[in-house]
Amino acid sequence: DLIPAWLEQRHDPRSLPPPAYQVTCGAYEQMLSGKMNQSMVISGESGAGKTEATKICLSFLAKIAGTPGSDSPSQLLLDSSPIMESFGNAKTVRNNNSSRFGKYMDLYFGNNKKIVNGNIRKYLLEKSRIVYQQNGERNYHVFFQLFHLPPAWKAQMKLDGTVPEDFHFLKQGGCSTVDGIDDPEELQLMLDAFKRLRISDSDAIAMFSVVAAVMHLGNATFESSGDEAVQVKNPAAVALASDLLGVDSEACAKTLVTRQIKAGREVAIANNNHQQAEDSRDGLAKALYGKLFDYITDLINEGIAGVK
Repeated sequence: DLIPAWLEQRHDPRSLPPPAYQVTCGAYEQMLSGKMNQSMVISGESGAGKTEATKICLSFLAKIAGTPGSDSPSQLLLDSSPIMESFGNAKTVRNNNSSRFGKYMDLYFGNNKKIVNGNIRKYLLEKSRIVYQQNGERNYHVFFQLFHLPPAWKAQMKLDGTVPEDFHFLKQGGCSTVDGIDDPEELQLMLDAFKRLRISDSDAIAMFSVVAAVMHLGNATFESSGDEAVQVKNPAAVALASDLLGVDSEACAKTLVTRQIKAGREVAIANNNHQQAEDSRDGLAKALYGKLFDYITDLINEGIAGVK
């Protein structure tokens, strides 16, 4: 009696054309009748529709097992999608909105058969995309959404008067716009989701500051300073990134052009050559974004659980 009448026709292939509905309905019914946990695996090659299928499953469960209200667990789970897509999806040569990470979602149901909580775990974020994209591909959507922030926020990101082509980490693929993706609209969907998940403006600004810092850091270039040692050629790029991160710019620059070598109990400082300095810059950018993605996932889970 919990299943809408129109679902009783599920055995007729004409009634529920998308298989995702049938699979989700079956898992829900099995959970109720067998009183056992159920799992659904959504897999496939790039462009197969994994991201959309996941949203279909969530929307369907929210319809049949959700509770009304913009702050209900089912709605908050749906609100996680625009955030995770902005930070974890990108244009590839095969798919304009390709998810570049793995995701595992737990949904918890109460005695009333309704969704009462949820939890998201992410796996294997494609960090190489942050520093390099092949022709026809794009970095993560959020990098391009930042150019459509409100003026006051954009100024805080040190992005006034800039375009994506001004940044090394954004221009390599040669496509700053994507057919079918409206960056200003997607940004607004993400900002609205932030509010419903109780992610504050200060948290949002902090997250966007890290993204902008990665962009500015990518513009750092190096020149020879004698022997095989190098120095930062354009300290202004490192200074902008350091300011956004709240760290000392000289210390940051030194981290890029030198490395520590530990031999026993002794620690020596060695100079990086040009390639090592670029690798250090790229490694720092990937580490920053990876930690940011972990932090965002934690904030989403806290918002869904209502612990704030």
